[in-house]
Amino acid sequence: MCGASFEFKAVIGGDFADELFVSALSLRDVLKLECTSRSAQQSLLSGSSWVMSACHELLPRFRVTGPARMFRGACKDDIRQLLATLRGVSTTSPATPISLGSLSQSLALAAATRRAETRACRHLEMGGTFSQVVVCNFRFPSAAAALAETSARSLDMHASSRIIINNIVQGNQSQAWQFKLAMQGGKMLVGACRRDAPIDPLADPVVAADAQLPSLLVDVHSVCDEFSIRLFDAGMQADASWVSAMGLCSMSGSRAAAIEALTRGITCVLCIRDTRTSERPSESKSGLHTMNLDAPRRFSS
Repeated sequence: MCGASFEFKAVIGGDFADELFVSALSLRDVLKLECTSRSAQQSLLSGSSWVMSACHELLPRFRVTGPARMFRGACKDDIRQLLATLRGVSTTSPATPISLGSLSQSLALAAATRRAETRACRHLEMGGTFSQVVVCNFRFPSAAAALAETSARSLDMHASSRIIINNIVQGNQSQAWQFKLAMQGGKMLVGACRRDAPIDPLADPVVAADAQLPSLLVDVHSVCDEFSIRLFDAGMQADASWVSAMGLCSMSGSRAAAIEALTRGITCVLCIRDTRTSERPSESKSGLHTMNLDAPRRFSS
């Protein structure tokens, strides 16, 4: 049967074989086919379906939404590094895979994940006791609606969807935390609370911080062509109110593209760390310096 498959490949060749034949093979079969001859190897690498097979089998928490041809001509080493990086990273909702819509986005997501993992390892080397890297998707439906309306008020808060991250270690306990981002008047806000908290400070952000409650630091790095978010060392305390985060928020391209991205969701890499005794959460009152998304101007234009 294998010989018949190889002969079939040699006879039809080209895109037709790549899309209809190789795409139906398992990753193990693709690897066997690659070893048959140099021409078979070159034919496979010039196509793209082998990458789709690899993503489908090795990255169950991700879903390739772009066409198979987006991987055509990609460097095999880049794809190998992409698969190795994303295979080991955690996501917030295994039931809802993270979308990979283009080769550039996929490679950028892998690169952002590696940078976050480097920072997480450095934190532990400096004496930290907990660090975790998570890939998630934040949707901003009210912000999208505000961009679509010229009469929207600039000081309205536009909160993201809520994500849940399990196994946040504080001392000897492991808990699930809920995280949200929000845009308000040119600032980016970050909020967190424990999943079993008796109150919901993210819905009613007036709760005072309690020094006895656990705290975390988080970096947020978005991977999105239409909308960029970069937040660093955002300090959060469990079950406390929203806090301003220092960083950058930039909208690229058209308003329509940004609205679609905010509605669809922005893929982000989070680097979450505990606060060591020598390091306190940032309590800076400075707002987010925006570039293309200046909220007071953008929402009123």
